[in-house]
Order: sequence, then C-alpha cells, then structure tokens
Amino acid sequence: MSGGEEFGILLPNTKLSDAAKLAERLRKAVEEKTCLIDHKQVSLTASFGIAAYTPDMKDLDDLFRASDTAMYQAKKEGRNRVVTIEKVE
Repeated sequence: MSGGEEFGILLPNTKLSDAAKLAERLRKAVEEKTCLIDHKQVSLTASFGIAAYTPDMKDLDDLFRASDTAMYQAKKEGRNRVVTIEKVE
C-alpha cells in the first residue's frame, strides 16, 4: 500500500521554527498510530514540507510551491521527517 495524499495548512503569524515544531508533533503522532486495514495492522508515516511566506513571493502559489519543494526533499531524504525551506531558488 502506498500513500501520496497531500494537503496544506496555513499558519498565519507563525514563525517557521514554530510551524516546524507543530509539524514534528503531528509527524510523531501519526507514526505512533496504526490502522486496521483488511484485518492487518498498518503503520503510517508522514513527511512535512514547511515554508514561510516571504515578501518576494507574488502569491500563495509561490508559497505552496516552496512547501512542495520542501516536502519532496523530505521524501527524498527518506520520508517520515520534517524539512523546512527558507527560500526557493
């Protein structure tokens, strides 16, 4: 079974470091749970990409692209982790 579900959470007036702390708490909570699927216990993990809105971003699409870049970096580095990104080049 594979995942691939993606969603975004906007945290207005939140520092990047505080958003990362929240994501880490969520990641650990997901990791600690199992689901019963077809009479089998299945473990779950989550990868988080965190980005902060910066003045050079034109719109929210730029912010989502930055967080998407961070999320794919988290997956590339082995999944089940939180990656923050300051600015996308």
